[in-house]
Amino acid sequence: MTLYVTDKDGNTVYNTYTAKLLEEDIFATLDSNLIIIPISAIMALIVVMSILLLRRHRKTTNLDK
Repeated sequence: MTLYVTDKDGNTVYNTYTAKLLEEDIFATLDSNLIIIPISAIMALIVVMSILLLRRHRKTTNLDK
């Protein structure tokens, strides 16, 4: 990035700044977490709903006997 500054007399001064990124970009880790977390939450919800449905089915089955 280069920053240019001009004063009232028309004199221009500039300075260049350089930034280096790390080898492992923070956004690469963030992207994988954005995929893993929702999938894990959906899988956990499916497991809980299956357990609740199975328990409900067992209660109604035992009442019929």
